[in-house]
Amino acid sequence: MRNIGSRNLGRSSSIEGRWSTSDMEDLRCICCRRRRVIQTSWTDANPGRRFLNCPTNGCNQFTWVDPPMCSRAMQIILGLLKKVNEHHSLCLSLKKQFVFILTKAGHYHSIKKKKKTKQKNKSGILCYFNYLSSIHQNN
Repeated sequence: MRNIGSRNLGRSSSIEGRWSTSDMEDLRCICCRRRRVIQTSWTDANPGRRFLNCPTNGCNQFTWVDPPMCSRAMQIILGLLKKVNEHHSLCLSLKKQFVFILTKAGHYHSIKKKKKTKQKNKSGILCYFNYLSSIHQNN
């Protein structure tokens, strides 16, 4: 459904506040000893469930932070995610339509401006010929 989001576990993280200092060592990856990051799963099986993951690509070390959700909570979250995704798609579609309309409106105004310029030029030419013909008639 959605991509997995992540954030670093810094000193201000609420997750650290719930764990003791000895548990903080568990935040490091077993393979590379790098500090793991907290991410959120948006799969159908674990929507909104957070886990610790190693930032190194290819290292499959992860630990769930949140307990599994009951089936009703999963249904609610998946339903809300579906609505959010539908609204996001609608918003993108409306933005595309808006840009299209603005483009067409700009094109329309530029054509209208060109027509006005041509009409002014024609009026100027007609005035000039009228002037020339009046001079010619007076002579």
